[in-house]
Amino acid sequence: MGTGNAGATFAYALLLSGLAAEIVLIDVKRAKTEGEVMDLNHAVPLSHPAKILSRRLPGLRPGIACGAC
Repeated sequence: MGTGNAGATFAYALLLSGLAAEIVLIDVKRAKTEGEVMDLNHAVPLSHPAKILSRRLPGLRPGIACGAC
């Protein structure tokens, strides 16, 4: 999922729900993505165990939508 306001909030809610063992953030803004990953990893001890990481998606450009399932 992206790391805009909606994506970051969704990732946080997903972490708190305990429904995902792994959450992957993908966005063209690498620095923001890494910051969100760090923030979520800091919340892991206070919520549910999960692996939070970022990935690169070749060919990703602004305006391309990615979903989460």
